[in-house]
Amino acid sequence: MIAESGTSVIGQNGLRPLATQLNDLGWVTILMPAPDVAFLPSLQEPLKPDSPQSAEQAGGEVTESTSAKDEIAEFPPPRNRSRSVESQLNKAAFLKHEEELIALLQESATRAANYPGFFLVIAQGTSAAWMTKIYAEKRLETPDALVTISPFWPDRKLNDTLPTLIAQTPMPVLDLYSESDNEWSLQTVKHREVSAIKALKLQYRQRKMLGFTNINHSSLYLSKEIYGWTSYMGW
Repeated sequence: MIAESGTSVIGQNGLRPLATQLNDLGWVTILMPAPDVAFLPSLQEPLKPDSPQSAEQAGGEVTESTSAKDEIAEFPPPRNRSRSVESQLNKAAFLKHEEELIALLQESATRAANYPGFFLVIAQGTSAAWMTKIYAEKRLETPDALVTISPFWPDRKLNDTLPTLIAQTPMPVLDLYSESDNEWSLQTVKHREVSAIKALKLQYRQRKMLGFTNINHSSLYLSKEIYGWTSYMGW
């Protein structure tokens, strides 16, 4: 189980309550924080005079870069977006974060091999988006299934790739979201489902979590959704 970037595993939005519920169902859980490599720059850093962001703040139009290395991150999410807080995605930190995440998963898979049964990966937020990308690109050995909880990236171009990446993952995917998710996650909800259907992805299920604002409150509900889905697959 991999927490959201920047979120404590024991905090209000951490995954520990869900781990406890799954343990009560007889599962063995390994709870991991996301790497602490920040992939977004400080919003307090001044913008360079010739940067696209400066042109936008001056009232001019922003020309989108065609290079993946020059993607523009919008943070906070669009619901609270201010034109003055857009920042440049730190590409080097983004890649380092991904590499550290892969190393963490490799270590957890080694530990999981000590226990019998299926290997399920549960990831939250940006960590869920990363795991989708990593497995779609076959950079790690495929687990038996993947659960994504409100996946997103705080970057428009990257976030728009999530539906395609989910459709390309080789394992069954349980795609969970709620109305309280940030706009980045909500923007791709329908597209994630449609892409999976078009790709004829087997054992993909998208479920909406009702009436919950954080993982702590929804842990019992989530554990039942996960247990029901895995039981349907014959686990």
